[in-house]
Amino acid sequence: MPPVKAKDDKTVPIELKQYDSQWIEIKFSELTTGATTAAVSAAAIDSAPAKGAKDFSGLTAVEANSAPVNYILPEPDPKVLDEKTKKPKPPTTIKVEISRVLTSKPGTMDIAFLAGKKLLGTRQIHIAQTEWGNTGDK
Repeated sequence: MPPVKAKDDKTVPIELKQYDSQWIEIKFSELTTGATTAAVSAAAIDSAPAKGAKDFSGLTAVEANSAPVNYILPEPDPKVLDEKTKKPKPPTTIKVEISRVLTSKPGTMDIAFLAGKKLLGTRQIHIAQTEWGNTGDK
């Protein structure tokens, strides 16, 4: 009997189909902070990832394929306070709009989350090709 492997903690890409359009909720803990990717604009490529970031409080832009992406940050809950600052906790999730423009070509792309010129992290999306059957007249 082969030994049981521990669960892999790697974050898997978000799966979408070609020409899908939807809002996706992403947690800050799911972001990859490795090397910069092609999704990051030329202005941010020279910058190192923002160190010590734990939430989306410094977020200024979201990009995919070197183009801006619409996003919504949730309003902080005034009932949930940070123990240190006694202020509402900053957002740890974000909703990102993945439009048909982004999903028109199959493959893998990265969504970059930027705080000024610093990269907070990226999240991968895999777009599966849609098979179109020939349903026309014969």
